[in-house]
Amino acid sequence: MPRGKVSEDDVERMKFLKKEGLTYEEIAEELDYSYSTVAKYLKGRGERTEITPELIDEMKDLREDGLTYKEISEELEVGYSTVAKYMRKEGLGRKRKKINKDLIERMKNLEEAGVAKREIADKLELSYSTVRKYLKKEEELGFFDRLKRKLGLE
Repeated sequence: MPRGKVSEDDVERMKFLKKEGLTYEEIAEELDYSYSTVAKYLKGRGERTEITPELIDEMKDLREDGLTYKEISEELEVGYSTVAKYMRKEGLGRKRKKINKDLIERMKNLEEAGVAKREIADKLELSYSTVRKYLKKEEELGFFDRLKRKLGLE
């Protein structure tokens, strides 16, 4: 990624690509800058978007359509933390799933059937890191149980 000052030509290219309908992420990739650099030059550093009731309604609609905070942030060109704040206020915050023994058992069964961890995460509507963490814990528990039996400690 280029470092140092962004040239006026690149700023103009950013503006042009934005008018063409590209997202900040796509512009960043196209011009080989970070997302935050593109956002800084297109939004203006520290410039705030007025949060109107209509904008909040638009955030809610997008969230209810299944978009993530990041996707809503990019779509509406509003900061991620702003989206998160208003979605929590509207009761549309991230919903954490309770991880219980049945869910862990389903993870184990899917893994034993040869399903990849990412697919397990998608099927069970969990994050990949959650699936990886719980399957690793289960693997470690199984190892220690086998070791205890082998050593005659059970």
